[in-house]
Parts: sequence; structure tokens; C-alpha cells
Amino acid sequence: MRSAKGLLIAVEGIECVGKTPMARMLTSLLVAKGYDAVYTYEPTNGPYGKLIRFLLRRIMSESWRWERALLFALDRAWHVSNVITPLLKRDVIIVCDRYIHSQLAYQAAEGLPMDFIEELNMEFPLPDMVIFLDSNPKYVIERLSFLKRKGNISKSSVYDNEAFLSAVRSFYLKYLRDGRFTKEYFIIDIDKEIGRGYISDYEFDRKMLIIAKRIVSFITNRVGR
Repeated sequence: MRSAKGLLIAVEGIECVGKTPMARMLTSLLVAKGYDAVYTYEPTNGPYGKLIRFLLRRIMSESWRWERALLFALDRAWHVSNVITPLLKRDVIIVCDRYIHSQLAYQAAEGLPMDFIEELNMEFPLPDMVIFLDSNPKYVIERLSFLKRKGNISKSSVYDNEAFLSAVRSFYLKYLRDGRFTKEYFIIDIDKEIGRGYISDYEFDRKMLIIAKRIVSFITNRVGR
């Protein structure tokens, strides 16, 4: 196994842009190159993460946004304490499917004060790199509708709304371009590099792999191995 300084890489973006496939591909490619790399995600499967998943699927429909903010922070605290910090101490490269910027962007779009959300996240480790998969919310909603018709998605999220996702995207870009809560970032134009509409799984994987290899090349050059 190659040695490398522990890195925390966050894969971010609004709904239906390929965050999970990208995070998993990055992890697999890093492992194939001999690095100790681990995939993880938020909300977690910890005690607070499970509750958040119920809230987002409208099983608990009367979700209070302030309460949700605290739950996200508690879930992140559990994640950092039980997963992220121990792995960083072992010099593992962590690829996290959603992290701090998800809460910053989504809850700012919900109308919570930005300074309040930022304060909740001040003590957590900053990601060394954020990979933001960018897409026009109009195409995101079209992809979501298509996947629901196909039966690929069975449950709606409280966030499946074009106007809301447009606000989320704006906050993501603001935080990244202002250099807030990260050391480096990539913005990947998914509409240009993958496509605006739904494509076959084969084509999606092929195009996503090209992007993932490019990012892995940057990561491996950064760690100097």
C-alpha cells in the first residue's frame, strides 16, 4: 500500500448529478493505484443520520428546519469522531459523498442564517478538496422525473424542486468561489461532460470514469506519490 498524507475529499452537488457514482469511482481508482482510500457518506448510518433520512423522505413530514440543522451537525460530529478523524490519523484518503458544503448550501437556501450554519460547522475538519458536480436544476428535475417514471427512484425528497435547487446551487458556488470551508475545489460541468438528459448506464459510467481519472491524476500528483 502506498503511503500518503491523509486527505479528506468531499464530492458535492445538488440532486441527481452523480455524486455517489463519482465518489465510489474515485475511491476504487485510488485503491487500484495502491492507495489506502475509503468511501464514506452523509447523512451517515449513525443514530442521527438514520433520523435525517426519515425526515428527507417525508416519513416525518413536519420537519423543522432549525431542528434539521442541529441533526445534520450532530450527524457530522458523529461521523468526524467515529470515522473521519480515525482514518485521517492513519493517513487514509477519505472520499466523502456530501460533507459540510451540503449543509451550508441547502440550509442557507431554506432561509437559515448563514452565520448560524457556519458556526455549527466551525470545529469540523475542512475538506482538502471539494469536487462540485454542477448541473442546471432544470435538467436535474427532468432527470429525476424520468427516473421516477422508470421506477429507478421510488421515493421523493423534500428537496425535489427546481426553484429550491437553483438557490442551493447558487449558495454552493458562492461558498466555493469565496474559498469558504475548503482548501481547493474542482467544478465539473455535468451537463457538458455527461449530458443534459438521461443516458444509458454504460454511457454514464464511461463518461464519469473519464472525469474520475482526471481528478485522481490531480490527487496523486498532489500527494506526491
